[in-house]
Amino acid sequence: AEDHQEDIKAMINLPRMGDLSVKLSAMNIQGGGYFHNEFRGKREGDNDMTAVSVSALWEPSDNFDLRVIYDDVDDDTETRPLTCLTNAGELFGVLVPFTLSECSDKKDIAHHRISRTGAEQPASLDTEAWTIHANWQITDAHKLAFVFGDRNVDETVIQEFDGTSWDLFKTSRPTEEKQTSFEFRLESDWDWGTSTFGAFFWESEYTMSQNTNFFAFGDPHAYTASPWYHQETDNTAYFGQVDIDVTDKLSLSLGGRYIDEEKEACMVVSNNDATGGTTGTW
Repeated sequence: AEDHQEDIKAMINLPRMGDLSVKLSAMNIQGGGYFHNEFRGKREGDNDMTAVSVSALWEPSDNFDLRVIYDDVDDDTETRPLTCLTNAGELFGVLVPFTLSECSDKKDIAHHRISRTGAEQPASLDTEAWTIHANWQITDAHKLAFVFGDRNVDETVIQEFDGTSWDLFKTSRPTEEKQTSFEFRLESDWDWGTSTFGAFFWESEYTMSQNTNFFAFGDPHAYTASPWYHQETDNTAYFGQVDIDVTDKLSLSLGGRYIDEEKEACMVVSNNDATGGTTGTW
């Protein structure tokens, strides 16, 4: 097997502009695939990912700093190739024995570099995220910290699970996820030790719209189930820890965390008939 991969990574720290420092970084990964698809006559398994990041630090005074980070990742790497390992006595080997000629024993190392899936398997994972971290030194003994995070993730995946050129078991799983969080911490130094008290708030939404295709043999509507799932989560937490200096060599730590989490979820599953119409939903 042969493969060729190019990794390009770059980072630059811009000249300081007054109280502001900025760092830029980027990465691109291409290639690396070493599978050969005999059915479609092409190489598979290449990486295709680009990422950029911007980090800015603002320090207007000795007792306050604010850091903002933006990350963007575009991963268009196709679904990883797979090879068929079905044996004669297994489900697909019994139902569709004519596909066994494209399968092999797991000990056949050369077989694992050859794929035979009959269709393209595009995939993408796009992530956009913001992070904000602020520190305010209120006094010499007390510091207030704030952390904010926001992330949006969009994913699409088409995958054939049977590993053969026949359309036996395929799924399409687009998902979307959004997350937002806040955290506040008060960190203090005392004559007797240190303490940390804070609160954390987190909310998220997740949606999946899946299409599952069994024994289609080229018909996109045959034996298809379409589960749709949506979940919303709200999490609130309060925490604290006290570290007491009993002696110069011994300290006692006491801490606790209270969490209140609420979830709402909904799932709908539809079956489609041979014409593409819906035959049942529950």
